[in-house]
Amino acid sequence: MEHSETIGKITEALAKAQGVIEGAKLDSANPFYKSKYSDLTSVWAACRKPLSENGLAIFQTCCSDSPDTVVVETMISHISGEWVKGKVTMKPLKNDPQSIGSCITYGRRYSLAAIVGIAPEDDDGNVASGRDDKQIKPLHPPPKKDDTLAQNKATLKMLMVNAGIVLPERQKDFYNFVVGDKGDSFLPEFIAKFGQALEVYLGGENNE
Repeated sequence: MEHSETIGKITEALAKAQGVIEGAKLDSANPFYKSKYSDLTSVWAACRKPLSENGLAIFQTCCSDSPDTVVVETMISHISGEWVKGKVTMKPLKNDPQSIGSCITYGRRYSLAAIVGIAPEDDDGNVASGRDDKQIKPLHPPPKKDDTLAQNKATLKMLMVNAGIVLPERQKDFYNFVVGDKGDSFLPEFIAKFGQALEVYLGGENNE
């Protein structure tokens, strides 16, 4: 995090804004985890007026440090000239406009919520730490160690369908590309990573 030489006035203004900011609405659905989340529009709706009324503005820009990453930088500034900023670096699931756009939206949403101090109406902190009895379960969880090869293949096939790989020949090519010389023992590790990446991609895509 970086900030101006002094931050007294911006801290006072943000404290007043945070006193009236409410939780962001959980108005978007994540199809992979069957869960609700606050999209970028909802996060903005929760804070736009309180920030404006207290002389605070948000700047968000994006750039790239390398060919396969995107960087989202978020700054909150005060009419006094004081400011605080931070940035997050992410790697899109694919190197195409849609994936990059989804990744940027995802980064903007979390960066805005973090710098302003917004939480969704139903904070999933307990879920993340395993203290929620209604813990969200993924539609296609990573396989257990004792899963059979057939179960692994079935799980991978469902993930491929979610990713838009539906033709049998395309699924076969994808499977051969994934396994390659690694052997079928590599499948559980790949399925776990593929599932997480797909969840991020689908979540970001719904924000557009």
